[in-house]
Amino acid sequence: MKDGTTGLFLLPIDRAESCGEEYFRRWFPARLEQSRRFRVREDALRSLAAAMLLREVLGLEEADMETAPGGKPRARNGEWEFNLSHSGDYAALAVSRRSVGADIEKCELRHIAVARSVFQPEELAWMDACPAERFTALWTLKEAVAKALGLGLRLKLRELNVLPLLSGEGVRAGGHTVYGSSLSVPGYSLAVCTLEAPENVEIEYL
Repeated sequence: MKDGTTGLFLLPIDRAESCGEEYFRRWFPARLEQSRRFRVREDALRSLAAAMLLREVLGLEEADMETAPGGKPRARNGEWEFNLSHSGDYAALAVSRRSVGADIEKCELRHIAVARSVFQPEELAWMDACPAERFTALWTLKEAVAKALGLGLRLKLRELNVLPLLSGEGVRAGGHTVYGSSLSVPGYSLAVCTLEAPENVEIEYL
């Protein structure tokens, strides 16, 4: 990747299963042990697929990792910033020179009841035309903004209108201007946000 670009990588979680335990025992032994404690196998595969992305895209292993203040994982002395997310059948990785956030979610109606507590009237009006898909697009953008800023739940989502991001504009949050993109994966919404206006972001499938 060139300076000023944002990379977005998507991995089906069944790739982690076909990779074999020896791969994770070599590069991410603690995560492998942690994955064995998940009761649902798909949860374990999502965790392992996220680690696989770090290895295949950035060449990282467990010893290269640390936790930044606020709980966001990062590479020790790394030149690239990154962020991970996973949902359903996929794990996603966003990579940038600047702080970056990514979020992927399966398009479902089960969370739509929370819309009025986290969306502004303008966002709700836009969402009404296609509730499940547009709810997920808005939700993932808000999550990606919060992750790019390293704020997580400390960012008040109700105070953030992310609709300008859909037309290429920036939004102010946490004292910064954040830019973002919402991309469609069949049955899912995938958002990536950075602290600089990125070039066109395309998904690379691994």
